[in-house]
Amino acid sequence: IFGEHSVYVSSETLRLGAAWLRKGDLEQAGPHLQQALALTGQVMGKDSYSYSLVLASLAQWALAGGQLTQAQQWAEQALDIRVRIIGSDNPDTFDARLELAAILLAGGDPGQQARAQALLEQVQQQWLPVLQARSSNSVRIRLLSAEWQLAQGQLDAAQQTLAACAADAQALTPHLSLQHQALQ
Repeated sequence: IFGEHSVYVSSETLRLGAAWLRKGDLEQAGPHLQQALALTGQVMGKDSYSYSLVLASLAQWALAGGQLTQAQQWAEQALDIRVRIIGSDNPDTFDARLELAAILLAGGDPGQQARAQALLEQVQQQWLPVLQARSSNSVRIRLLSAEWQLAQGQLDAAQQTLAACAADAQALTPHLSLQHQALQ
């Protein structure tokens, strides 16, 4: 159960790679994420939910490293697996759609903008209404909406979206307000 090719080693390797990624150390993150992908493919299969988690982390790693095409491919694979394994209306599938939309938007390709918009609209229409208004996912969805609005030159709409998010984001992190007050 804890051998070299176990679910445990696979998941902990992913956690380590994701930790390096969150820290911003792409050089350290990459090999761990690649190893997690290989191990997860062997142990859980290349059509497993766990495999989609590794692909999603690799997509974020590739995006952070400026490898937009690779990021898009991994995000597409992660979304495809989730749709087939856990269903189209699962919150984790909506999250994969949101991540793919963010990657497509980051690429700046006008041909991909319509696809990013369609994914974002699907998330806004189907996932946003069931989320608490001040949840982190709700804020993430609205922030990406503001990014899309900016990419479309809709400055006023983006400002309104960001203003609406500001209070919710602050409510999610009340400790930051207290820290700010204490420092003044």
